[in-house]
Amino acid sequence: MAMVLDAFASYVQNMLTEMVSGEVHMLLGVTDEIEKMDVKLKDLKNFLADADRRNITDNSVQEWVAELKRAMYEAADILDLCQLKAMEQGLSTKDVGCFNPLLFCMRNPSHAHDIGTRIKALNKRLSVIKERSAAFSFIPLGSYEDRSSKIMLSEKEGNTNIMVVAVVSVGGIGKTTLAQKVFNNEALNAEFEKMIWLSINKDFDKVELLRTIITQAGGVHGGEKALAVIQPILAATLKGKKLFLVLDDVWNHGAWDDVLKAPLANVVARGSRVLVTTRDERVARGMKAGASLPPCRQVG
Repeated sequence: MAMVLDAFASYVQNMLTEMVSGEVHMLLGVTDEIEKMDVKLKDLKNFLADADRRNITDNSVQEWVAELKRAMYEAADILDLCQLKAMEQGLSTKDVGCFNPLLFCMRNPSHAHDIGTRIKALNKRLSVIKERSAAFSFIPLGSYEDRSSKIMLSEKEGNTNIMVVAVVSVGGIGKTTLAQKVFNNEALNAEFEKMIWLSINKDFDKVELLRTIITQAGGVHGGEKALAVIQPILAATLKGKKLFLVLDDVWNHGAWDDVLKAPLANVVARGSRVLVTTRDERVARGMKAGASLPPCRQVG
């Protein structure tokens, strides 16, 4: 089972960026330590997608991911401790949220030494983890982005105007991050006339889903509530347009098959794409995904 690390890495990176730009590094006297830690976290985060793909069957990669997860928990504990110390001084949760709790700890002599020591120790752990990663020859996330963009721009034989591409993996490992990188790719934005992103809730509302995509496409739904009325509005809004549609975090294929496929499949321009991120391979199969992107396993 892959470990949920991406959220931890992103959170810690944001906090470290604030530290480097502020005065914490001056108080700690470890400017290089903090900056090196930020770089290590970014590098390790780039390996997570490939680690997820491989640790399903590779025990040594599983152990490496577990070690990285423990380091991320330590990082989160450091941040939580500083937040707690700030609140103990009488600051409200709202006040604490207005600044970096690490900065509060570093400005307080009674906390600075302990927190500084823990940060240095964590940085040493990350150095060892990064060194171990060399043995696995992980593929950076950027390589996946390049491959993804090529797939999105390639033409497929057949009569359909729109192709579904799936990103399949467990939660928290980087599916949405990869989809965002593809969605924001300049070459893709130049190729497609309409770029639309939809986050699909587990219990999505069909009418609201249609209204949202119509609005993003530049159309007007007029407050209509009947599917039989709204779907033709969507079809008219996107007729002849080359569409790139992201369906993020899809739990079942009903959002596509029951709601969006009928008004889109035969009206959008040839070469249109739907990129779906999901935790369930059955969703990708149900949507008849014609290709799959890492982090994932190939869908038939």
